[in-house]
Amino acid sequence: MTLKEAERLSIMKQIENKNLKQREASECLGLSLRQTQRLIRSYKEEGSRGLISKRRGKPNPRKTPLEQRIKIMAIIKERYSDFGPTFASEKLSKEEDILISIETVRKLMIEEGLWEAKKKKEKKVYQRRTRRIREGELVQADGSYHDWFEGRAPKSCLIQFVDDATSKILYAKFCDWESRKNYFACLEGYLKKHGKPQELYVDKHSVFRVTREELKKSKGITAFHKALKTLGIELICANSPQAKGRVERKNG
Repeated sequence: MTLKEAERLSIMKQIENKNLKQREASECLGLSLRQTQRLIRSYKEEGSRGLISKRRGKPNPRKTPLEQRIKIMAIIKERYSDFGPTFASEKLSKEEDILISIETVRKLMIEEGLWEAKKKKEKKVYQRRTRRIREGELVQADGSYHDWFEGRAPKSCLIQFVDDATSKILYAKFCDWESRKNYFACLEGYLKKHGKPQELYVDKHSVFRVTREELKKSKGITAFHKALKTLGIELICANSPQAKGRVERKNG
């Protein structure tokens, strides 16, 4: 039994014990009342076996017959062995009058060793970064363009400074765009109100990090980064929006 079928069995038992009505069961199963009644009949006639799919273990009726598969592979080996599955499928359709899907051709070519299946990239699992212990130790900064004034004024950029430890908005300002001048103004406002943080966590905006064009001109640091260094504030550029999730969720 699959997990889905086991859940259906549990619901059938509840109906049998009169703990659940048919209409309630249909809502739990996500089926219509008529489909639920069919399942109940199958359960009464065959027991738990009646809930198991009748198609399991049977060949797919839409599967390409073996003789046709052998014929297709013989043609591919003879004329299109150095083609990719997509191009081979097109040629079979145009030149040989054989209609077959690209995926079927791909599977056949992989089985015969004429095509290599692409390896799926393993998804990297990153551990969540723990919050800082003290307020003001690490501050996340970001700007978000939005129709904040709901049509009463032009779209603007809200630059926010959010505390990593508490998720509090420590400073925020509406600006025309994310420019170096506006970030300097926001930093000045934050420093006057809260003092100096140990670290500032930002994205890879050109205000914080040099672009490739600037690197070609031998510019290794931006004016904003230089100012932070002078103040003794460490700049951290996040590799993804998720890394600075506190401020991203505020802007969400």
